[in-house]
Amino acid sequence: MMKSMKRLASVLTLICLISMFGAHQTFAGAPWSEMAPKGIFWARYYYVQASSSQKFDNTGEKYDLIEAIREYAHSVDMAYGVTDDFFVGAVIPYYAGRCYLERSKSGISDIEIGGQYRYYKTDRWSSALRVGVRFPTGHVDDPDDARDISLGTGYTRIRISNLTDYITPDKTWIFSGKLRLNLQLEDEYDSGATAKATFAGLGDTYKKDPGEELWVAVGVERRNLFPDDVRLSLTLEGRFHAHDDYISDSEAFDRYKERNSSSILYFIQPEIKYNLWTNHKIPVRAYFNYRIPLDGRNTYEASRLEAGIEVFF
Repeated sequence: MMKSMKRLASVLTLICLISMFGAHQTFAGAPWSEMAPKGIFWARYYYVQASSSQKFDNTGEKYDLIEAIREYAHSVDMAYGVTDDFFVGAVIPYYAGRCYLERSKSGISDIEIGGQYRYYKTDRWSSALRVGVRFPTGHVDDPDDARDISLGTGYTRIRISNLTDYITPDKTWIFSGKLRLNLQLEDEYDSGATAKATFAGLGDTYKKDPGEELWVAVGVERRNLFPDDVRLSLTLEGRFHAHDDYISDSEAFDRYKERNSSSILYFIQPEIKYNLWTNHKIPVRAYFNYRIPLDGRNTYEASRLEAGIEVFF
């Protein structure tokens, strides 16, 4: 617990420094510091489909997976504007199916609650700090059932993001940047009969201390290329996951689980948005994006499609 508290304090200090200096830096990307105005309820429903038949290995080379991976998920994000510069919200994900050949699983994944505070606003600049806590509400697989599939991580994660947007004087382009830290807390897991038989002295349980994650993204949104109600954006993002630590009574088990536990993924993501308010006076926005993996290490090369609608009232 003391280790986790020290890490949290270090991360919060870093985020404070990022927040103070981030407002005056020009980045690129779709706008991320948007706020739900005071008294407005915002809800977003979206569907995600991801598939992969390859993986990046420890050297960054691709190899074919023994089993193709397909994931289908529905999710609902909700937010309420407490003030014009602060909203609270929640994310409720539901997996309709995580498929590995003939295996699949459905159910609620890890739920997240949090809020966003816009600490800087001018005619051109907008910066916000977002904090969320994801709880381990999703099912974790049975280690003795080879056909069982996890729907959650099994641990608590604290997400801290700094978001900055800049709009050009002619309001044609929006350039944005996002810096996100995921502080992932230690938790305990069932070892399973197979692992206990393989690793002498392992015991009934072991602890996992997941490595922290850093997500960095830049992108740009183009307005007025089509009518005002249609916008195009492009995002470039890098995700970095630090080395995981395992704590058990078996050093062999710990070394085995920790091997190649860090990962890197770079991807590009085009998106199109259509706002029904401008011409139709309907408080709805629809969007579609497609994630294209570029490079990575120790991670799945998963193409990802997302489509959703946002409602404001």
